[in-house]
Amino acid sequence: MARAFAFLRDQRAAFDAIVCEQELNHLTLSEMEAFLALCRSALRPGGRLFVYGLNGANPITGSESLAQNIDHFNTFTEYSLKQVLEHCGFTGVRVLPLKLYVFYRNPLNYVGLIATAAIETSFRLLFALYGKSNRIFSKKITAFCSAPE
Repeated sequence: MARAFAFLRDQRAAFDAIVCEQELNHLTLSEMEAFLALCRSALRPGGRLFVYGLNGANPITGSESLAQNIDHFNTFTEYSLKQVLEHCGFTGVRVLPLKLYVFYRNPLNYVGLIATAAIETSFRLLFALYGKSNRIFSKKITAFCSAPE
């Protein structure tokens, strides 16, 4: 299996889409900038990049997620994930919550969705009281964006 940096270095405008599954949490800022530059050059013009990572805005899991592994160097908020992707030259960045309950046949997942929605609404209200504009409090967040045309 090829390592991401070495693999992407040899790919110029080769892909319509690249999906990064939590890689960014394991990179320092300078490594993240280099990695995202390689992703951008490996995408065709207008190609899509999909990333997801740990949500540092979640007051329950944010700090624990960072400390969970010795190789987690960062977490993201809606603002910081958008910021790093735009800083690295991507356009049309959209950040969304990544929901955990996806097995719709299990009725307990609906209870989990309702409980999570209530907790996240409480976080939103509390953050607003502190003058913060965070809107996404899921355990993980995802973003998609485009390589320049």
